[in-house]
Amino acid sequence: MRSKKTKKQIVITAIAMILLASGEAANASTFNLATSINWKSCSKPMLVGLCGAPVPYGYIVSEWLPTNFDGTVKTPGYFMMPGVGSLIAGMFGKILGHTEQVSQNGTDNTFVVHVWGLTNQILALSSATASCFGCSLSAAQGLSYNAGIGGQEKPTGGKCGDTSVIEGKAIGAMAKLAKAIPYMPIPEYFSELDSLNWRTGCRDFSLVKMLKSNSFTCSAESDTKGIGGLSAKIKGLVGKDACIGDWGPLYPRQMRDIGPTNVIASATEAYRGMSEAATVFDTMSAPLSLSGKMQEAYPKVSKCFHPGASIKKVTSETKGSKNGNYGWIYWVHTACCVPFAKYEQCVARMAT
Repeated sequence: MRSKKTKKQIVITAIAMILLASGEAANASTFNLATSINWKSCSKPMLVGLCGAPVPYGYIVSEWLPTNFDGTVKTPGYFMMPGVGSLIAGMFGKILGHTEQVSQNGTDNTFVVHVWGLTNQILALSSATASCFGCSLSAAQGLSYNAGIGGQEKPTGGKCGDTSVIEGKAIGAMAKLAKAIPYMPIPEYFSELDSLNWRTGCRDFSLVKMLKSNSFTCSAESDTKGIGGLSAKIKGLVGKDACIGDWGPLYPRQMRDIGPTNVIASATEAYRGMSEAATVFDTMSAPLSLSGKMQEAYPKVSKCFHPGASIKKVTSETKGSKNGNYGWIYWVHTACCVPFAKYEQCVARMAT
């Protein structure tokens, strides 16, 4: 059996190979990140005031910015992101013992999740408008990128293991390598590195038990009240989104979801993956909450909706995937100051 140190070294080496690998992108012929960000539907730029004192020098522009891309796939090691070669598909499975799990039941779905942080370069590439106004991801994130710290949540111990720190440092190593590659999104969570907890939800077992003991239920069909019936003490432990709106429970955060469609299951597990990045590994720099927005990026570029929006609304806007893989964009609301002259230039550019 490998020691933790040896396992960590192997994982980081594999990651370096992944990020530096050349070759045909896993799904480049059918997926392009830059053209899959729905600025027209989601950004909603608008003037909300003047900035500068005592003499105003610009407008305060309020808009939504895309901060993350989430890929949910059926095969460990399969990456939708261009620049990651298909030749390494399945590598994580061989290293960490993670096996492919594809359910044959239409309502019982399993996914591997990859959470990527977008960069200002990617935003500029995908939309001239975004780069024109000048609102940057630093404004949307509200904090500096902290990948590489990792493992902020206390180890759970026992059968769930205590690998959060190891996994977090591995994700941090990926982030450092990615930053050296132009237009490369930043890795924030790969469920292959979190294989035991992602497959089983083991990390959240005690939390789920506590919720059940307090008569907490979360129906994917009707419960939109979240944690309204819980005590203040328990609310402090689970936060405000123990339920992902109408989609179902956030906990346990794992690869399996039983829901009405695999589109909803994919969206649910994409949100769960971001929750792991934000809460467990502290590698997601954008704030995560149900007040954010999501849109389908693959197989269809959909309009935006809030996480947990009605199942009817989401399924009417999105499209089921024939190959079982999905892509999602997560958006955060922000505001920035745009000088008068630059704003006029941006409006003229948009008009043409």
